[in-house]
Amino acid sequence: MRTTVDIPDDLYRQVKSRSSLEGLAVREVTVALYQQWIAGHAQLTNAPAGHASAGNTAKVDSWMRRMRKLGEGIRREATDPRHGTAILAADRR
Repeated sequence: MRTTVDIPDDLYRQVKSRSSLEGLAVREVTVALYQQWIAGHAQLTNAPAGHASAGNTAKVDSWMRRMRKLGEGIRREATDPRHGTAILAADRR
């Protein structure tokens, strides 16, 4: 399904930049975040107090800490200093 979402320019640039660094399309990031939210693993920051997902904050925070730690470990152990987009571009040639 296609949809149009109005996103602030600065936010989109940040998402586009980070997704490119990680070798992902913005669409992939968007779908993953929707899936996490539907599964209850992510919470909207402006969800009303007492909202059903409000109790998941600790789980989300714990998951985010683990993912950041994993990412840092991968970054430290990476043998190729190029960004993912540079590696992909070289492989396509």
